[in-house]
Amino acid sequence: MGILLGAALALRTATRRPAPLRAVVSLMGMLDPERDFVHPAGARGMVGPLAVWGVGTLVNQLLPPLARFRDPDEQRRWRQRVEGSEPYLVDVGSHPPGDPVWRSRTVEASSVTVPTLSVGGWRDMFCDAAVRIYERVRGPRALVVGPWMHSAPDDAPERLMEMNAVSASPASEGSTM
Repeated sequence: MGILLGAALALRTATRRPAPLRAVVSLMGMLDPERDFVHPAGARGMVGPLAVWGVGTLVNQLLPPLARFRDPDEQRRWRQRVEGSEPYLVDVGSHPPGDPVWRSRTVEASSVTVPTLSVGGWRDMFCDAAVRIYERVRGPRALVVGPWMHSAPDDAPERLMEMNAVSASPASEGSTM
């Protein structure tokens, strides 16, 4: 289970088909970071979200340990992170639209065969990706999309009167839950 990048990681893990994996839940997930986030529609863009997210990841990268500041292991990990990691914005900024590196970061959802729940919000920038995940997964799948933004449905401020979910499996394409 994961949200955004965690969802992409969960889906990527499912493409490797590890034996213990029984299902995947993708909340606000994406398949193609170039198309879905960094360079939508092939445009160099998403300056607002990238700036906010990039600054947040930079702060997390630079922030020293808070709970166990004096612990030598925590200090070592922090120094390694500060001295040895490239900020996310540098990575994103160095790969323009169409750069081959983006293909290596795409998740092949058609390789996912375990039951998969894809969740998206109508008002979220990853709504299209949630639908594509649902369309491409080959195992049993369900899609939940509703009137919320970038949050899990139970955290959304909107109350749903009724939630319709569409599910499909190879044997029952198009059935509803």
